[in-house]
Amino acid sequence: MSLAIELLREIEAFVNANGMAETTFGRLATNDGKLVARLRGGKGITTGTVEKIRSYIRDNGPGPA
Repeated sequence: MSLAIELLREIEAFVNANGMAETTFGRLATNDGKLVARLRGGKGITTGTVEKIRSYIRDNGPGPA
């Protein structure tokens, strides 16, 4: 599985668990509201951005109970 697909799955799980829009996630995690759309469109991603995404997910918990 490619890194982009893996990240998209992680992001989708997070936003679904938290009732958050993908654009909101991108803005909060990386200051890029178009992050998810760009990933889906096949744009590349830096290791720094991958770390920001995973840190945001890790630091903001699994979502509401």
